Amino acid sequence: MANTQSSVINIFTDLVKIPSPSGKEELVRQYILKKIKKIADYLYIDKAGNVYIKIKGNSSKTLLICAHMDTVKPTGVQNPKIKGEYIHSNGKYVLGADNKAAVAAILSYLLTLDKKSLPVTLEILFTVREETEGGIREFPKEKIKAKQAFVIDISGPMGSVVTKSAYVGGYAVYSKAKGCHVKRINTNTVHPLNLLSQFIKKIPFGRITKDTIVNIAKVRMGESYNSVPELLYFTGEIRSFNQKTYTEFFKKVQKTIKALDERIGTSSKLELYPYCKGYSLKEKDLKTIKKVFRKLKMKLKGVETFGVGDSNILAEWGIKPINISSGALSVHTTKERISKKSLILSQKILEEYINLFDTSS
Repeated sequence: MANTQSSVINIFTDLVKIPSPSGKEELVRQYILKKIKKIADYLYIDKAGNVYIKIKGNSSKTLLICAHMDTVKPTGVQNPKIKGEYIHSNGKYVLGADNKAAVAAILSYLLTLDKKSLPVTLEILFTVREETEGGIREFPKEKIKAKQAFVIDISGPMGSVVTKSAYVGGYAVYSKAKGCHVKRINTNTVHPLNLLSQFIKKIPFGRITKDTIVNIAKVRMGESYNSVPELLYFTGEIRSFNQKTYTEFFKKVQKTIKALDERIGTSSKLELYPYCKGYSLKEKDLKTIKKVFRKLKMKLKGVETFGVGDSNILAEWGIKPINISSGALSVHTTKERISKKSLILSQKILEEYINLFDTSS
């Protein structure tokens, strides 16, 4: 056990020293490939840079394990700080425990794996651009044979498991009005801000219901301080556990923009971005992880999250994801930290999940 503990911690500290913002995962990919080249029975890297490996087990059961290689910004070369039980960022950059804690757990497990006793066939997918564009979508999904996946990609206390995840999608509006110099303003002048102000009345933002969040994220307008703007650009999104609400939202956005253009006199182009579908798990889907937690004397805490990622895309592909917490704290900030115990426990949970994996769930 001592070797296992030092392995996952050492691999994690190696990984967080390597900057890998979304779209620039090459150095982490090289690190992973050096670790797994002698282990994989099959290795494939797609054009986007997603890494897929397959390790044959002793049964027909197949399990997908997924983790992403990228992190949010700010990133840079850093030496993490170890203070007692916790590993911290250097205070200037994010630590990158999201998702390098998972990558470390997977690599450490594989390095101690006796392939002769592997009870299931493993498919392992290390993905790119999870934090920005969902680079997993560029992976040829037909390569994946597993119908269930194990993921370590949420923050919060150990034992947390995503039982419901939101539908997420966005939109962008490019609106044009007849701009002019301020000295030419008259009663017929059309200001594009009228469209945004009226839009907000029809499509309010904030926590709409307990199941739905609507947001306006970016607004760009204006060429100079002494003119009526000609162009307006704004974006927004919806996150909802309710599929009907999610679907109807985009219909309402389309209808509203069209009606406002006709009434105000603007001309708008609307782009819709349905990012990913939501999913919810049933009791039978939690069968294996409950066995694991019972064995490790842990309590399972079901989590409903508006956060989304590779798990949502896997669910969309028909692959049931079990997404658990890494135990990382203050994720996506320069105060990010994770305990050594959480890293060790993440690897242990992964190992036990593989050993106890039940395809009937």
